[in-house]
Amino acid sequence: MTQTLTQKHRWIFAWKFSFRATGWLLALITGALLFARLMIALANMELAESTFASFEVVIPLIAGLHASLLFAPDDEPALELLLAAPRPPVYLILERLGAMVALQGGLALALSVLAVLLTQGANLFDVINHWLPPSVCIVGLCMAATLFARRMTFGVLAAITLCVGMAIGAEVILPMFPDLWFMVFYVNSNILTSEQYLVNRLFLFTAGAVGLALVFYRMNDIENLLGFGEVKNG
Repeated sequence: MTQTLTQKHRWIFAWKFSFRATGWLLALITGALLFARLMIALANMELAESTFASFEVVIPLIAGLHASLLFAPDDEPALELLLAAPRPPVYLILERLGAMVALQGGLALALSVLAVLLTQGANLFDVINHWLPPSVCIVGLCMAATLFARRMTFGVLAAITLCVGMAIGAEVILPMFPDLWFMVFYVNSNILTSEQYLVNRLFLFTAGAVGLALVFYRMNDIENLLGFGEVKNG
């Protein structure tokens, strides 16, 4: 009987707790910034094309910051109690990541559709392709930075550093080292062939997927997750 109950509750998601732990503020900031940018574009249609560049900058940056705040072992209250729950520890990440994707991704997608409807000649796939691969990349890398460094501040620093570095790379470094086109967030698709742009987007997706894979792998090591591994190594 006890074993049956344990198996029954093992796969239950704690969505209410996860949405509360994830927070709404950063998603609302994303929505407010992009909506304000759309209103500016409506007031001056000559600026409408640059609206999509705003999507490419704002969404990955705030998604990276949001991802950095999802789970940090040293900042997590009652981590031992959460890990003692009758379900895999990786659910702590899956739930909060799912909540963040629903909030950030839902808003970004809705505003992308709105931007396409309000802007003549825009293509929804192109708009999403501007912000989705960099967002996946920065989310995976920032979550890995937070989890392995055990503090949210490291993930936040990684998000800011990545976005600033990519902006500088696109404007300063890329003209001097054009062979780095495959790894830059804000690469201009007009200066690349369609094959090169596809490789760039796939590389960013892959980098984010590798970061997430490392996070999921780390979540299976309970001893290191609790910090006992670091104590032994020290």
